[in-house]
Amino acid sequence: MNDPDAARIRTNEAMLFQEALTAAQSGTLDPFHSIETLGKLEIYDPNLSVNNNIACSFCHDPQTGYANGSPVLSVYTGGSNPGSVPITVHGAYPDNRIAKRNPQSYNYSPYFPPLQFNVTQGDFYGGNFWDARATGYRLHNPAAEQAQDPPLDTQEMANPDFACVVFKLSQSVYAFFFEKVWGTGSLTGITFPANTADLCKIPGGAVTPPAPTIPLSPTDRTRAQ
Repeated sequence: MNDPDAARIRTNEAMLFQEALTAAQSGTLDPFHSIETLGKLEIYDPNLSVNNNIACSFCHDPQTGYANGSPVLSVYTGGSNPGSVPITVHGAYPDNRIAKRNPQSYNYSPYFPPLQFNVTQGDFYGGNFWDARATGYRLHNPAAEQAQDPPLDTQEMANPDFACVVFKLSQSVYAFFFEKVWGTGSLTGITFPANTADLCKIPGGAVTPPAPTIPLSPTDRTRAQ
């Protein structure tokens, strides 16, 4: 099956990534627009997935309000999208692990409060994901908690360890800009093992070979966290 929307999404995200990279390289951004631009670089970067083939925007398409932009594919999957990992080596797209749910829109989720019970209304409000399981209690922000899950979800971006995401950021063309926003040493201050790139090619959930945990020192593990 061929999904014309999938090709459109990939072309569009490559264009938007390049626009953000050009802005990052300009050296003219104020702090607010620097953080905004770094967010764009990460959202449109397919290299943050285990097989360098799925960006966040593949499931959160800006042309459909940052929700699912693949209606043809959704007919066959109930609204879910294929992830980074193929099921069979020679299978045709979308012969990949399929994500579990129809992606929510980004538009309003940053404004959701932490999950709470409203006594007056007699109901729960807040949280993120369809079932509000990203409560927001840990980070005081449901959207921030939600954003941590897809990079490690075995049916989505499928990295075996969150340290792989940090490693990929450190190897990206915008690593300089990340450190401009978050401080010198925020990436380069972490000492990764020489074989990290190879370890990070093994998908989360893999059995042969098993998905690894990157061997970092306790200090570097804390920095990556």
